[in-house]
Amino acid sequence: MLERGLLLVGGERASVFDDRAQNEVTGMVVIVGLAVILSLFFGFVVFQNFTTPGDDVPKVAFDYIHDEVAGELTITHDTGDSFAADEVFVLVRDANGSVTGTRAWGGTGTISSGDSITVNGVERGASVRIVWVAGAGERTYVIGRWDGSSS
Repeated sequence: MLERGLLLVGGERASVFDDRAQNEVTGMVVIVGLAVILSLFFGFVVFQNFTTPGDDVPKVAFDYIHDEVAGELTITHDTGDSFAADEVFVLVRDANGSVTGTRAWGGTGTISSGDSITVNGVERGASVRIVWVAGAGERTYVIGRWDGSSS
């Protein structure tokens, strides 16, 4: 029986004009829209500070002279970009890969072509990495490496 937009089915009232389908579709559109906006916002926040390693990392060529008897490696800035002395560290690993020493390049000011540093404790089979640190240690890049085979 039909009574002013209401249908009596089995003693229960049911609306002929059911609005729920429209509300569910509207709700889904709002949820999908929010998901898209949040995804765009998250992507912006994550990638806003993203830079490729070549943007601000100094491009440098080093020359290495190893004195096996003394266990010293002299590293000389051969060519390339200058860099701040307090942004570069030297990491030494022994033949087994264990870190045996680290040291700052040292000094203050700018390191440029011709400047050098001597690192002690560099034995046969050791490897050395010259690491540039950006900002407050947020990013690090290896700008030079010596694997013990070249002197």
